[in-house]
Amino acid sequence: MTEDKSFRLAVWGVRVAGTTGVVIGVFWLAAWLSGAAAQWSAAGVVTVKANMALAQILAGTALLLLRTGKEVAGRRGAGLVAACAVLMIGG
Repeated sequence: MTEDKSFRLAVWGVRVAGTTGVVIGVFWLAAWLSGAAAQWSAAGVVTVKANMALAQILAGTALLLLRTGKEVAGRRGAGLVAACAVLMIGG
């Protein structure tokens, strides 16, 4: 595999990972906001807590914003803010 192909594969992997994180986080946050996750948790189903869902959305967003590509004004700063918010939630 050439260096160009491996780089494109890595960029694709970052996009997939970031998008997957955002989608899963949005699902669980919507489940908590609608009250469905609380019912599942009371029934004994393992659920993701609301703060973890928010952190997952922020982490996926940070990953998408900080990936390599064309420079857009403010994208790096927004990505760093999202990453710091994940750090604060985890701390």
